[in-house]
Amino acid sequence: DFIINPIQLAQAAENGADAVVLMANVLGPGLEDMMNIATVMGIESIVEVHTPEEVKKALEFGANVIMVNQRDRITGKLYPNQAFGLRNMMPNEVLTLAAGGLTMTEDMFRLADEGYDGVVLGRAIVEDTNPYQMVKKIRNRVGLERTILGMGLNNY
Repeated sequence: DFIINPIQLAQAAENGADAVVLMANVLGPGLEDMMNIATVMGIESIVEVHTPEEVKKALEFGANVIMVNQRDRITGKLYPNQAFGLRNMMPNEVLTLAAGGLTMTEDMFRLADEGYDGVVLGRAIVEDTNPYQMVKKIRNRVGLERTILGMGLNNY
């Protein structure tokens, strides 16, 4: 669901949700209030962003979890490198996720090397002929320690 009203947060809490996705481009200036309401209700906010401005706002409002969606929710257009351009704007203390148009495990591994903590898969899981194998391959991947990511080592 697109969360646009505090009543939806209350319903999520009542149904045992641990987290909700709050879309920065949908909520606009109401994002901060919705994040605060979610916190009061004991729900973690996963703030979905697509642009540098949205990343700045999410951080300004105190987001602990940010998901960069490479698909623009307004136009539906996919920007396959959007996550790479926005990762360096987020401090390491923030849990970062990438979503939108991820179908190849190699792309997911590149995002991990860039410093993302995880990926959100939709179509990739549904359309893969062996989704269990895909998930296993992703989970078994061993990469660089987070503390040394972003030091340029993945360019060598």
